[in-house]
Amino acid sequence: RKGTILFTHLRRAGGTVLEDYVLKPLIKAQGVGPGVGRSDYLCKEGELGRYYRMSPAQLAPFSSALAKSTLQWRHCPFGLHDLLPNGHAFVYITMLREPTDRMLSWYAYCDKYSPNKCHAGKTFKQQGQAGESEASRFYTARRKLYEASKASFDRELSSKKPSIGGTFHPNNLEYRLDDNYQTRMLCGAAAHDQPIPLGRQGVDCALFNLEERYAFVAVTDRYKESVCVLGRMVGVPPALQKGVKNDKATTMRKKGQAPPDFKKRWGAYVALDEVAYKEAHRRLDESLKKYPMCTGR
Repeated sequence: RKGTILFTHLRRAGGTVLEDYVLKPLIKAQGVGPGVGRSDYLCKEGELGRYYRMSPAQLAPFSSALAKSTLQWRHCPFGLHDLLPNGHAFVYITMLREPTDRMLSWYAYCDKYSPNKCHAGKTFKQQGQAGESEASRFYTARRKLYEASKASFDRELSSKKPSIGGTFHPNNLEYRLDDNYQTRMLCGAAAHDQPIPLGRQGVDCALFNLEERYAFVAVTDRYKESVCVLGRMVGVPPALQKGVKNDKATTMRKKGQAPPDFKKRWGAYVALDEVAYKEAHRRLDESLKKYPMCTGR
């Protein structure tokens, strides 16, 4: 109860299934809540999600809140353990998704739910080349916006006084994260807001963290096995995991339905993530050796 679970919840990777069926039942069962001085902490991308750009004075209230939290969830990159007091127990977990499917799910989510199409602009479908799929046009529009605002964002970063605040990322960072998003999140400060393209050192960093820092690595396409293993690792009764569904990550996406042009145009945006995704499968396979009753769920 005195430690903190740091959940690197990746966008459109189905992490909500781990929250709903394992993490939140866990902290509820422990009697954790504001009334006992412990709670959960929802990471805002524009605030704690940019912890590595904050001054010590800016970090202080976030560090205090994090130390009082049993669970940190949603979209913060790796590295928050550095904000915890010395000796404070913590554990990292995460869940990865097949990279092209994740990109297409993010496009589908933005197209369906976001009024400004997640800053791609309402007219993004009118951009791009003849014959280009709508999903590809979404990322084409965002790449153009990245190029147009890159210089000003870089100047802000180099000033060492970047604007911190708000629920979401600043726009140029939003566009940077299209490029190997999962790798950037799992590496943390060294990769998170770096320019496009992210170099090989980014995935080397992510792989190191997965191996050395993450106690459990789940896979979206194997979510039933993932929920089963994590639940047994932390002691959540199997009865609380009956009828597990993962219907919040797909958002108008079905596996294997990528437009023919998409991978050709955006292969570089998933190349590093594919390496990390392969490692996620290996890690889950290793976990299943300890919990064979979860195999084939």
